[in-house]
Amino acid sequence: MNMKPTLDREKRQVSSLEGQALYYMVVTACRSFIFGMLDDTANETHEAYFKDGTMEIAVAIGDSDIYVTRTVSQYSDSGKPTFWAVFTGYSPCDVLFMNVTMRSQDGSRVLESRFSQQLDCPCDEGTEYGDPHVFSFDGLYMTGFSKKCTYILLEDSCNGEFQILAKNSNLLLRRNVRKVESITFKYRDEIVELDAERIEATVNGYQLGKNSTTLYVSDALLIAYLQGEWFMTLRDQTITIQLTNKHKVIVDLANHPYEGCLAGIFGNDDGDKDNDMTLRNGQPATSFLEFEESWILPASCQE
Repeated sequence: MNMKPTLDREKRQVSSLEGQALYYMVVTACRSFIFGMLDDTANETHEAYFKDGTMEIAVAIGDSDIYVTRTVSQYSDSGKPTFWAVFTGYSPCDVLFMNVTMRSQDGSRVLESRFSQQLDCPCDEGTEYGDPHVFSFDGLYMTGFSKKCTYILLEDSCNGEFQILAKNSNLLLRRNVRKVESITFKYRDEIVELDAERIEATVNGYQLGKNSTTLYVSDALLIAYLQGEWFMTLRDQTITIQLTNKHKVIVDLANHPYEGCLAGIFGNDDGDKDNDMTLRNGQPATSFLEFEESWILPASCQE
């Protein structure tokens, strides 16, 4: 049997590199994941071993021998070399096996590691895209959110710990067709805004650097811009938000502590799609229009 190790989310001590430490992290969602490595091997006598180097990651599903391989260059964060790669197009509950190869710039150091990771399982996913079309966490399909307003996709209705907002705007010159222009995520003391139009992100009013690869890490959040898409997740990965360059927003929930407290356009994630059309006051909606207007952020609509 070919035994493959699981991911160490904390710190990996690399004996072949004189006991220095590399930090590996994976962010999983229902159909995608981000793999990252931070090189913390620098000291008073030498630079980080993989400074200006590359990370090659090959990924296979289950027992398949077919690997998808991607090579990424260094992206520096806080003076330490970091490497990030995003992979999409998978299915919920897929088990992925990863072969990771780190190479120094001059090729004198090579480190090979193997990991495995399962994507979110079970998968709770809410989606808004296009016209816009909406799928709740429990699978209810809705369309007709045609107002040029900001909608409450999801919030903690018990303690107000978080709120996810989607701002809709016109799709090019089609005045009656909307798209998701930006996402706002409020979590405790953090306010994050992701803009799909200008490919920008702000955290508590501070604009992140605009780059082909952007990375922000705090005590609560991880935000990455990779290959034309925004990814944002809580550090405990209970909530993950993806905003694509096609104006599609996907919210994934995994092992979250908000049972009985979720509310919004994306529903309550209780497994019953028949009760997803609930007003913000907790009462059942008598019509779609009543449901839609209940979840519009006050004073957010534009002419």
